[in-house]
Amino acid sequence: MLKNVKNEKSASEMVREEIDGMPYVRVALEMGLLNYSAFARLLTLKIKEKYNKKASKESVIVAAIRYQKDMVRDKLSEKLKIGISECTLSMRSDIIDLTLQRSLDTQQIINNFSKEVDWKSGEIMFVVQGRGEVEIILDRLNYKKISEMVSEESVVETISNLSIISVHQPNTNLTFIPGFYGFLLNSLAMSNINVIEVMSTLTELIIVVSQEQASRSYEKLSEIIKKFRC
Repeated sequence: MLKNVKNEKSASEMVREEIDGMPYVRVALEMGLLNYSAFARLLTLKIKEKYNKKASKESVIVAAIRYQKDMVRDKLSEKLKIGISECTLSMRSDIIDLTLQRSLDTQQIINNFSKEVDWKSGEIMFVVQGRGEVEIILDRLNYKKISEMVSEESVVETISNLSIISVHQPNTNLTFIPGFYGFLLNSLAMSNINVIEVMSTLTELIIVVSQEQASRSYEKLSEIIKKFRC
């Protein structure tokens, strides 16, 4: 138990302070979606480091359960709930992730090729650049085209049989919704879904998963959005 505090209320305050610092965890707790045992294992380590070396997993679980029972919805969690409730989903399959070595030649090829993509018809091309690599997310048709333009030596990795799930928020800049990315991605992780890539714009979160896990990912996100609309 948390013995170094003056009373039991102080122990609860420690747990609440940590939970309040993680908006997506707070909302999951409010909605009864939190795995207490798994979360307590992680939180106990933090409490031992910051507050009390004798803290136990059991005491953290008790404090979290009590917090869930008497939790009052604050503006932060309400903003997250409203933000997610307004989202819509779309999914696209037969996507390929092509990673190339970053160079002037690669950059020029990408710049020229982007002009040929038929955006109006829904063709896909996302580009993520790192220090030494460039990752391109494409539909199969455009992958075939660009693969003929790049050298074999420049290809670092190719991942096929992927799907894109787009989470669209029409009313709010996603960067102004604390916990938005964390909550959705954490929910997928808790469902044992492997997220291969994540990209975002002001109003859209783009999640890349395997086609094998695409339907389950879509269903999980749909379930979350519906719960927030209740």
